Amino acid sequence: MSDGFPSVFQVIEKNKKYLAVVLGLAFALRMGFCLLSGIGEVPIPGTDDSEYDQYAYNMARGNGFSGFTIGNQTDPLLPTTFREPGTPAVYALVYATLGRNYAVVRTVQVLFSTLAVGALFYVAYVSFGVGVARLSSLWYALYPATWKFSWHTTSEAQYTLLLYLFVITLIRMARDPSFKNIAASGFTFGIAALTRAGILVLAPFMWIWAFVVFRPKWRTVVLSVLGIGVVSLIVILPWTIRNRVVQKEFVLICTRAGETFLQGNNEYVVDDPVYHGYTIQTVDMPKYDKLLKGLPEVRRDKMAFELGWEYLRENRELWLSLARWKLARQWTPLLQPHVGTLTRFAYVLTWGLVLLFGTIGFIITIVPMWRDRHPFVIAHITVLMISLNAVVFFGFARYRLPYEGLYIVLASVTAMRILDKGIVMWRNRTA
Repeated sequence: MSDGFPSVFQVIEKNKKYLAVVLGLAFALRMGFCLLSGIGEVPIPGTDDSEYDQYAYNMARGNGFSGFTIGNQTDPLLPTTFREPGTPAVYALVYATLGRNYAVVRTVQVLFSTLAVGALFYVAYVSFGVGVARLSSLWYALYPATWKFSWHTTSEAQYTLLLYLFVITLIRMARDPSFKNIAASGFTFGIAALTRAGILVLAPFMWIWAFVVFRPKWRTVVLSVLGIGVVSLIVILPWTIRNRVVQKEFVLICTRAGETFLQGNNEYVVDDPVYHGYTIQTVDMPKYDKLLKGLPEVRRDKMAFELGWEYLRENRELWLSLARWKLARQWTPLLQPHVGTLTRFAYVLTWGLVLLFGTIGFIITIVPMWRDRHPFVIAHITVLMISLNAVVFFGFARYRLPYEGLYIVLASVTAMRILDKGIVMWRNRTA
């Protein structure tokens, strides 16, 4: 970690010209993509975008968190726990004040994604210095996948910003594990979980992070992790109580885990090589659609999990193949043949380059970070988290996207090492 620990405002003041350029570029590219794609376009019915929109619209009209789900296509005002409330709540504020304006909602998405560029700059700056910070923030500003999900009315842009803010709180807590900093981490983690519950998979891995950073201060290891957990649960608790009232059963944040589990663990994805390691919606699998149709939301989710687990128990010989397919699908830079050639080429150039340089960065930094108790080891830990998530459920680039900025930082470390060595070699030749 670089010497000293500057505040956010100090970093902004010291780098204000560069930040003005890179954040302006990031905003322009994301807004330009939205304008070209249709900034005011109505979300396509039946998509995730449409679900988020409907929940937000119902909230803005005073109908609570309600709407269609994969198991409810008849009652648009049925209270639900199918998704997390964070992103619809933000959109609901827009709808309540400015009407159902998709241009404004997508502008908010663009702002979230642009601020994530700034947050990533700060993370890289305090971890590796100004060179890596500039390269990684520029790289992320130019990263096309982030433009795309600035246009989608889903949770990626908002969650990505919250994730990087959480990393910032961890870096600050590593320097000063005070109650204030632990509470800030717990609060940010809780809000992030209410935006995308998948971050809960990271919770047990926080013990690894705390061990690396605070060892041999075992009391601090325990108090930091428990403190983050307690504060985040306090943040989540009101929504959990609401879910109990609505569903008459315990639902921490949302259902959908069982549905997702079944979508990645069934004979349909095994029998068709196109879907190896991937997902098929339960409504597109006749066998399971028949069993799940008409069940109440919570019961449907539990049944889906039971069906997925039943399939795995009866097909233990497929476990290694499923894990291999899922991991390959999660990390590959090669898209399926049915995807357009230009798109596949662009994906190799973007995620493929990050994967290559980021993997080298992962390898060359993991031992020094462990030795130096470096808090950015959280980036390495998220690789384990995402891999585990893929093995349990399925490989999906969208689940990886919010974390790719952290891998871009590692990739930038690699690129700067290569650049520094190249400069030294050039100077030696010309000396």
